[in-house]
Amino acid sequence: APVISGDTATFSIGSAEEFAKLSADLKDLVDGKNPALLAGFDVDECLASNGTIFGVANKTIVIELTQNVDMKGAAFNLNLQNCTFILNGNGKTISGIVNNSGFAVSDENAEKKDSDYGGAFLGYISESVIEFNNVTFQNCHFGSNVVKGSAIFVGQLNGASSVTFKNTNVIDCTVGGLKGVAVYVGHTCTPGTQTITFEETNTVSGCKLTAETGMVGTIIGRVSNVNKTVSGTAPAMNDITIISAGVAVENAAARSIIDKNGDVTVSDIVEYTGSWNK
Repeated sequence: APVISGDTATFSIGSAEEFAKLSADLKDLVDGKNPALLAGFDVDECLASNGTIFGVANKTIVIELTQNVDMKGAAFNLNLQNCTFILNGNGKTISGIVNNSGFAVSDENAEKKDSDYGGAFLGYISESVIEFNNVTFQNCHFGSNVVKGSAIFVGQLNGASSVTFKNTNVIDCTVGGLKGVAVYVGHTCTPGTQTITFEETNTVSGCKLTAETGMVGTIIGRVSNVNKTVSGTAPAMNDITIISAGVAVENAAARSIIDKNGDVTVSDIVEYTGSWNK
C-alpha cells in the first residue's frame, strides 16, 4: 500500500507483482474505477490536441525501488497532468517491460493510419515535473509502428514541463514508432517551455530505435515549436542502432539530439550545454 501524506503518495516497490498491481490500479483509476489503495487520487483531462486524454492529476508520486524488478512482459504506461513524478531506483534495475501502445487516439492523420500517442514508461505528460534517479532499464520494449512519440522514459512532453535524468542506464532496449522515436523523450510538444536536464552519469548501450516515417534521435525524436532546452553532460552511448523510414542511419550512435527531418531543426532547441555532438 502507498504511504499517502497530503498530496504525496510514496510507493515502495520490491517485486514484479507489486509493480504490476500499481500499474493496474493506476490504469483502473484513469479508466474511471476507484482502486481502494488510491483513494483520494485525482484524474483530469490532460492538455491535448489529439483527443480526450485522461491522467493522474495534481499529485506528487514517488516510486522507491527496493529490489530489482523483472516485469516479464507486463506493460506500464502512465499519463500525468500537473503532477510531480519521481522514480528513485536506488541502484536497482527494471527489466522486461513490454508496452506496444500508448493512450489510444484513433484519427485520420497524414499517414492515413490509426495512431496511439505516448508509448513509454510515462506516456502523455502535461504541466509536470519528472525525475528519474539512479535506475537502470534493461531488456524493455516500448512502442510499435503506429505509435507517435515513443521512448523508454517519456512519450510526449507537453505544456510547461521538465524532465531530469540523474544516473540512469538503458541497456538492450528497443523503441518503435511511426515518428518521434528516442531513448529519452519521444516528442517535445507545443505549447510550453520544456526542459530536459542530464545530471551526473547517464548511459545507453545496445539499443535499437526504429521510426517508420522518420523523426528519430537518441535524446529527442521530434520537436514541435520552440522554447525547448537540453542541458547537462550528454549521455555516454554505444552500440546504438537507428532505423529511419526503413533505412539504417549511418553513424547512429552520434545522433545525440534530434533528427533533421520534416519540421524538426536544430533551431528548435533553445540551448545546448555540455559535450553535445551537433
